[in-house]
Amino acid sequence: PNHRYGVTDLDYNPNKPHMLVTSGKDGLIKFWDLRKTSSSMYDDDNAAGTSSSTNQAQPKLKNQHPLLVARGGHRHWVTKVSYNPFHDQLVLSAGTDSIVNLWRMSTISSAPLVMFEEDDLMGVSDPTGGNENAGAGYNSEMNTNKEDGQSSVPEGPNVRVSRYEHMDSVNAIAWGAADAWIYLSGSYDGKLVLNHVPSKEKYKILL
Repeated sequence: PNHRYGVTDLDYNPNKPHMLVTSGKDGLIKFWDLRKTSSSMYDDDNAAGTSSSTNQAQPKLKNQHPLLVARGGHRHWVTKVSYNPFHDQLVLSAGTDSIVNLWRMSTISSAPLVMFEEDDLMGVSDPTGGNENAGAGYNSEMNTNKEDGQSSVPEGPNVRVSRYEHMDSVNAIAWGAADAWIYLSGSYDGKLVLNHVPSKEKYKILL
């Protein structure tokens, strides 16, 4: 797993231990399947048929591609990312842009939501088409209500379902240990904020 400017945090899926989510200084959140990673080596020059006996390039690690990339949720570094310990459809992210995002990542969870058509589920299983820099990844551009900070949630299996903005960079996030539907975030201005998963999302998961 890699990010262009470095990885800042990671978390394992509690229900699928081979699934990993990472956050990075590139403002992206990436989801990986560790069963598909590889440490095999390749040589750029040999692959291109231009190897030279006098100047042989060092073999390099193959670049691995994520299963899913969440784009547009953060404008700066994503410093924290966390799976819900009870329902792996829900993922939290926070960053130096003061934003805390709650994501629903259904297609790569242990229990994909059945309310979506099969074609929709398959269509986002690999949105980058094997290229992590492609623009086909999930784009979370939304209309935000400036008064209450809530976002109008688009329909789809993989979306940002809520957003909260602190006054300063967020340096900690945590899910409730006994209540699966609450989460806490803390920022450098010393404020702790308790939020709830929207009821609509809760019922989608439970029903």
